[in-house]
This record gives sequence, C-alpha cells and structure tokens, in this order.
Amino acid sequence: MKFKDFLVTCGLLTEFNAMMSESQERALLYDLWKLLQGEEKEEVTIDSLRVVLQVVLRLIDIKRVIDAPPAVNHLSSDQRSETPNKTDISDIGFLNSKNEFCIRHLEVPKIQAHFKIFYLNRLQHQGKQLEAKKEKQASVENNKNSFKPKIA
Repeated sequence: MKFKDFLVTCGLLTEFNAMMSESQERALLYDLWKLLQGEEKEEVTIDSLRVVLQVVLRLIDIKRVIDAPPAVNHLSSDQRSETPNKTDISDIGFLNSKNEFCIRHLEVPKIQAHFKIFYLNRLQHQGKQLEAKKEKQASVENNKNSFKPKIA
C-alpha cells in the first residue's frame, strides 16, 4: 500500500487509475513491483525504487546504471518465442556484490519505453504544480496591490 501511495505522491500514478483494476497504470504498478522483486521479498527497498524511477524519469545514476554483460537466458529457442519480448521486463536488472539493485545501460531504453506512462504522468503532475505555484504567486501579488485610497 505504501508503494502505491509513494508513486501517487510523486505524480507517477494517478489515484483514480491506481484504484481501477483494469487500468494500464495499475498493470505498470504491478510490473514495477515484480521488477523490484516485491513478490519474492514482499517488500521493495526505497533505494532500488529510486534507481528504477530515476531511469524512468531520464535521470541516470552512473553508480547504479552500469555497463555489465547481459543476463544469460537459459530458455530454449522455443520458450523464447513464446515469451513476449516487449512487455516482459522480468530479466531486467541485477544485484551487485553489495546486494544493491543495478540496471545495465542496454536495459535503460526498454525500461523507459515500458514505463513511459509514469514519465508522462510525472510531467503532467509537475505542470500542475507549476500552475498552482504561479496562481498562488499571482494571488499574493494581487493582495499586495489591493490598496484602495479613500478621499477624505
């Protein structure tokens, strides 16, 4: 629950779409949960979430997005053809020697394409915040200039 609330607070996910069971955003929320191994551990560390969200938001952390050889797939060619490549993100990322979640440079475009809706939601959220800030500033300016002299 905190995982979803954090993404809503960051503006990556809208509250309405997070509640709807058939929404694409909810499916992406579950994909992110699986990517960060939330199903296995029943929790997600904020540090691992930060790494993925930075990639989604086009803010690359060079300490955790590194050039590493791709994961070796043990699937036969028949199994690979059955597995959808576009939406399957389960083979993305790895744990380094310090047990920290890292992403390979080659995986960055795949993550950004898969979670593009989160990126667009964040841009929209920032635009709304900027508009609200401008309106508040204009309101303060109008209150300062509200002096109305009276003739005695």
